[in-house]
Order: sequence, then C-alpha cells, then structure tokens
Amino acid sequence: EITIFASLFTGNAGTLPKGWETYDGSTSRIGPLTGLGQGCRILHFTGSPRDFDDGLYVRNINGNANEGFAKFGSTATDTVLTLKKGKYRLSYRVCNWNMSGFGAIRGRLINRTTGSVIVEKTVTPTCNIGNSPGNAFTGSSLIDLSFQLDADTPGSLEFFTADAGWADAIVSDISLRQVVYTTLPKNLDVSSKPVNITYYDLRGMKLKGPVRGLYLVRTIYDNGKVTLEKIVAN
Repeated sequence: EITIFASLFTGNAGTLPKGWETYDGSTSRIGPLTGLGQGCRILHFTGSPRDFDDGLYVRNINGNANEGFAKFGSTATDTVLTLKKGKYRLSYRVCNWNMSGFGAIRGRLINRTTGSVIVEKTVTPTCNIGNSPGNAFTGSSLIDLSFQLDADTPGSLEFFTADAGWADAIVSDISLRQVVYTTLPKNLDVSSKPVNITYYDLRGMKLKGPVRGLYLVRTIYDNGKVTLEKIVAN
C-alpha cells in the first residue's frame, strides 16, 4: 500500500521518482530515473519568497490533447496505489513554469482498473515561476478535494497540462490521506476554497507537512470557516 507524500520530491531534483510516468508529446518516462537535465522531472526552487521547495515539472511540446501528463500508479508502472474503503482528502499545489498567459492544469484520481474518474479538478493558475528555479514566486493554487470510496480501489493519480504547444505545469505538496474523524461546520459551502492548510501531531505541535501515522489537519476556507480532521496515512 502506498500513499503519496510531497517528501518524495525533496532532495530528488533531476529525477523522476518511482511510481511516476510522464509524457510530453515526444518522450515517455517511467521512474525511477536520475540525471535528468531537461523535460519532465523534479525541479528544486531557491527563490525567495517561494511557495514550495520542490515540484514536478510537466510539459506538452506539441499541444495535442492529453499529451502533457504525469501519472502516479498508472498501469505503465509497477506501482499500485491501493486505497482502502473510507473517506479521503487529496491536496496539492499547482502553478505554471513558463506561461506568462497561464495555462489550465487538470488533476484527477481515477480507478486504475476501470478508468472511471473518482475526483477531478481543473484550475488555471495565477502564478507563473518564469522559467528559472531561482525566481521568487507566490500565489500558487492550493487544491483540496474530498471523496469517499465504498470499496477497496486501485487508484492512479494524474495531472495534465493544457492542450497547447509548450503548455506546462508544476505540481507540488501532494498529499493523499484517509480521514478517520472530521469536524465540519454545518453551513460550510461545498464551493468554499481552502486558503490555508496546517498540519499538527496529536499533541498539537505544528508539523512541516503530512507524515505517516496519525496527525491532525486544520483547513481554513475563504469564507472564514475552519475544519479539523484526524488523518491516518500509511
């Protein structure tokens, strides 16, 4: 059983980690790969301020539909993302790499066996890093999705660039976790957008990000509402 953690990107610049498949319209890659100096790969960012330190760069050279993608746990890999029956939260950040006019980025989780979509979200970022890992950047889009599985499910996590020549995406801070307890405001609008997510251990000490085992997640939404969830991550 594998749960995706953003820490898989940390310290892995110039690589494609195990479990990931990418395609840019020309080159297909399946991790683990190292020594990558161009194309789809992990990038390390050093500008200040910045929203995150490491991210997966994805591009679409020719602009053909669905040809710029990164997939975790696809049938092309030997990694199986097994999700047990229960409630889940999927969160991640996205921005563009070299698109001053911005380009839409689609993220989704599918049933690896049937291809059916479990949860999906398309956003057009308002953050563009500017083609250099040394640039400062803020305002990346935070995506936070909830879903429930009624049976054990083999999953695949997928990200797609826009269908345009040299469209791109940077994906970071990926977390897929199972929810074991949640406090939800009665009047929380389903269209509310998360603006801040903070992680804590069971003693209330702040964490840098998701960890294995039990921990707490506090989410603040754009309407001022707050949720607190107890999470288990394998």
